[in-house]
Amino acid sequence: QSEWVTGDPKRLIQILLHGLQGPIEVAGKTYNPQAVMPGLGANPTISDKDLAHVITYIRNAWGNKASVVPKTLVEEQRNLTASRGNKLYKAEDFQ
Repeated sequence: QSEWVTGDPKRLIQILLHGLQGPIEVAGKTYNPQAVMPGLGANPTISDKDLAHVITYIRNAWGNKASVVPKTLVEEQRNLTASRGNKLYKAEDFQ
C-alpha cells in the first residue's frame, strides 16, 4: 500500500529506470536503507515493455489496486529523463 508504488506511475518508472538512494518516507515512517537501489534503465536486457510489466505487477500485487502502466509511458519517461544518465534519485527529488 505504499504511495511510492500505487501513486503516480511516472515517479515509479523514473525510480526503476535510474535508481534510488538515501532515506525515504513511506506511509509516515522513514526508512534509511543501507544500500542503494540501482536503476534498470542501463540494462540492455530489460526492455520498456518488461519494465511496464514489472511496474504493473507490483502496482497490483499484495492487495494493491492501481492502473496498468503501458509501455508507451515507460518510453516517454525514459526519453524525458535520458539526460539524467546514471544519477540516482533521492526521495526529495520528488517533493
